[in-house]
Parts: sequence; C-alpha cells; structure tokens
Amino acid sequence: MMTENGTLPIGVEYEGKMHCKFQVRPMLARDTISLMVGQPEKVQDKAYLLAAGIAKQIVRLGDIPADKITAEMVMEMYGEDYIALSEGIGRLRERLRSFRDVNEAPQDAGAGTEAHGL
Repeated sequence: MMTENGTLPIGVEYEGKMHCKFQVRPMLARDTISLMVGQPEKVQDKAYLLAAGIAKQIVRLGDIPADKITAEMVMEMYGEDYIALSEGIGRLRERLRSFRDVNEAPQDAGAGTEAHGL
C-alpha cells in the first residue's frame, strides 16, 4: 500500500518523549465504515469524525503504539503539526491520483469501429 512520510514541526508528547516522524496511508472504505459503526453517538460530530479518520490513516507516529493513536490525540495536536499531517495526507492523495492517471489507458477515438463494420 502506498504511504507518505513526514515530520511534525513540534511533535506529539507521549510517555515523556516528543514524537515527530509520521507515516500515513490512504483512507479505506473499512475505515469509514468502522467510524460509523464503532461510535454511533459521535457520528454527528464532524470534527470528531475528521480527527478519527486521520488517526486511522496514521501508520506510524514516532514510537507511539498504533492502538494509542486516537481521534483525541489528533485533536490535541498543535495547529502546526495538524497542518503538517494534513499536508502529508494531501501529498499522498495527489500521488494516488497521479498513479491512477498514469495507469489509465488513453481512449482511442476509433476504438470499436471495426466490430460495427464502420
């Protein structure tokens, strides 16, 4: 799976240590579904859903165990760190789009005319 690496300018404090290096992955359908099913009382809170979605995309954040990376942790990030993380996700999204565009076969305007005898 494609990922994107980056560094938070300030970092997240966890167990007395600042963690700055991160790796994110694309949001998957199962992530969205688990957000809707896992905590139905928070589905109406768009800010929480956004933070929870970002938390699911974080593969690595320093040495913080993956199961400790939560929506609450994302919401407690410094603004600069949140922006850096969002930019990393944006870069990943652009790479995925460009990968798709490169692998799409160009449409041939004359394709299929032989089968119709034209």
